[in-house]
Amino acid sequence: MLNFIIKVVLILLSKFERISSVTKETLKIMTKVFTAMFINTAFISLIVNANLKRYEFLQDLGPFDEYVFNGEFEDFSRFWYIKVGSTIATTMVISIFSPHLINLGFWYPLAMCKRRFCWKGKKT
Repeated sequence: MLNFIIKVVLILLSKFERISSVTKETLKIMTKVFTAMFINTAFISLIVNANLKRYEFLQDLGPFDEYVFNGEFEDFSRFWYIKVGSTIATTMVISIFSPHLINLGFWYPLAMCKRRFCWKGKKT
């Protein structure tokens, strides 16, 4: 859900940039959405679930000390793939199908009702 909200916000914010062409605007939106979703989906999951306190430079992280690099996995293992990998894969599958659910859940039934009940109001 957070990835969807980030995507909508970035698309709305890109309208204020006043880019010269639609192609450039689409490219900028795509780049920003990819970067935000990558950080939110992959990078944060790895940082939160990794246990890298064995390295000296990661010993004291200030206020983030109990949240960052304090997970239960020191390396990629079978259990890491069960817990963290499955979460990342599930998020990717949801990201694939979520844009299409709006069309199937709202626009398709609306168009079907228009075709059924409003066919006398318009001439083709």
